[in-house]
Amino acid sequence: MFKKFILSCPDDRLTMSRWQIIKKAIAWLAVLCLTTVAIRMACLIGYMAIGINPMELTQFGGDAKNHDASLRTFFLLLVIAPVCEELLCRLPLAFKRKVVGVWAILLPLIIAGYVLDEPSDFVDNFHQMNWLLYLGLLILGTCLAWLINKYTTDEQWAAWRTRFIVPAMWAAAIIFGLLHLLAFTEMSFMLIPFIVTTIMVPFAGGCIFTYARVNLGFWWGVLFHMCFNIPALLAVFLM
Repeated sequence: MFKKFILSCPDDRLTMSRWQIIKKAIAWLAVLCLTTVAIRMACLIGYMAIGINPMELTQFGGDAKNHDASLRTFFLLLVIAPVCEELLCRLPLAFKRKVVGVWAILLPLIIAGYVLDEPSDFVDNFHQMNWLLYLGLLILGTCLAWLINKYTTDEQWAAWRTRFIVPAMWAAAIIFGLLHLLAFTEMSFMLIPFIVTTIMVPFAGGCIFTYARVNLGFWWGVLFHMCFNIPALLAVFLM
């Protein structure tokens, strides 16, 4: 079963055309999203049946009243978040020394952006004296990139890809799902089932982005990610 799963198919690009890969990704996206959304809805109904509204208690993504249908929100959901999250989770899946080096430089900065605040507030943070922190992280990432480029070879990375690409794909999708734990305003032990079923949805998307990234290229993963975020963007604008 797992051998046929989309995260166990890193070399479809060798036997399938680009269009065939796109169709496979879309088909899996539909199946995984419908399945995970259905599980989440069943969990939500179960909570509602006992008089608990977990959506209000957890405020996934924050209070909807704080999100306005602005160009800033549009740019955040459709451009900044997909690009930053793909850089964070899937850029090193190239298993190429120079690409991994670039990822090492960007990794501390992106993580800091998420920990300190939303990526859209990077400029605000920069002007609020956090520029010293970002500069330090940039230096740290640059040192790490130097070590990668000096002490590893392209041949080593090619060999590591053969051995570790499938586990790395699974790790990328799981980390992407877990990353969305940061979107919960409130969490408690009682709400764990709802929290788990909620992050299953981005995990499903992460499976597709990972597959597209490995078999089509980095920007294809970003494109699928952007399309995946369109329903959330529409929800904000409709509200």
